[in-house]
Amino acid sequence: MVLKNREIMAAPAMAALGPVELGPFGATVQAVDDIKAAVRAAINPSNAHGCCTAAMMPRKLGGVVDDKMRVYGVKGLRVVDISYWPMPISGTPTSTMYATGEKVINLISSLIFYVLGTDTALRLPMSSSKSTVWMVTVIKNTTAA
Repeated sequence: MVLKNREIMAAPAMAALGPVELGPFGATVQAVDDIKAAVRAAINPSNAHGCCTAAMMPRKLGGVVDDKMRVYGVKGLRVVDISYWPMPISGTPTSTMYATGEKVINLISSLIFYVLGTDTALRLPMSSSKSTVWMVTVIKNTTAA
């Protein structure tokens, strides 16, 4: 990957932009074995998608959250990120997290409807720049039925 990146950056169209190779390699690391050693030294598990630190499993097996995403032993706290996975998945986390967001929205909205009654509507705006944020806005219906 490093060598391919160098090839792309050396192409005339890219070279005209003046790219500069920075760490952890730098332009001085040229030999393939040196590049491999630099990659090995720079990569660690935290470079991957961070997951599995708050696994959804039974507490007695080391789990942190239950099937409703509630943190064991902490009232009112849910974990809604990839840390709840009990093990890494083979793909990217995006679609799985969208599904998780949908699950949690359904859990939370069912609680809101239970507490506030059926004259309440939910608006679920979603915004994302670097990460997906799910929000629940409660709107009280003011029209008489």
